[in-house]
Amino acid sequence: MKESGLKTLYDAIIDGDRTTAGEMAREALISGKSPKEIIDQEMIPAIQKVGERYEQKQYFLPQLIRGAEAMEKAMTVLAPELEKHRNERIESKGTIVIATVKGDVHDIGKNILAMLLKNYGFDVIDLGKDVESSRIIDSAKTNNADIIALSALMTTTMNQMPQVMSNMKSEKLNCHMMVGGAVVDRSFAQSFGANYTSDAYKAVKLATDLIEQNKNGG
Repeated sequence: MKESGLKTLYDAIIDGDRTTAGEMAREALISGKSPKEIIDQEMIPAIQKVGERYEQKQYFLPQLIRGAEAMEKAMTVLAPELEKHRNERIESKGTIVIATVKGDVHDIGKNILAMLLKNYGFDVIDLGKDVESSRIIDSAKTNNADIIALSALMTTTMNQMPQVMSNMKSEKLNCHMMVGGAVVDRSFAQSFGANYTSDAYKAVKLATDLIEQNKNGG
């Protein structure tokens, strides 16, 4: 049976309660739990439950965001202890470079995805909005990225995505590309060989699947 402090942390993330999540993460540390135990036993199962409820339409975007923010708050509390316990650092699921393409200054969706990816154990290099293709490629090369994730919310900027793909191929980068945003659809993504995702939670699942393909030689 879960200890009450940890159970409350689990519930706080599911409820999207940032304040309680931070307090219970601190309480769990005081009780002697290691950061890895807290993350593995309570935080990851909680954010996965939030994702399941979103997928089943029991939760909607506001609840998804609040759950991610509550987990982020708990991670902030655990961060100093994680630095002390470097041998217990959570193994990264993979590295993702994320950006809103050149000319596009809309970044709310991109920010939500970046937060969720971090909470699910990915290393995320967030380049921000209105990002040049060359900077995206340079970052992917420097960080040995598994995935480049791009967002566009304007029809005038979505064609930057095929340009990044072209540059990615020219540089012979061995990584996947995920694309999304209000103006992007599956047929557009497929036209230049990218992977399409319609929302942030599905993007997390897609990223997990793509990196698993890499591990299996796909």
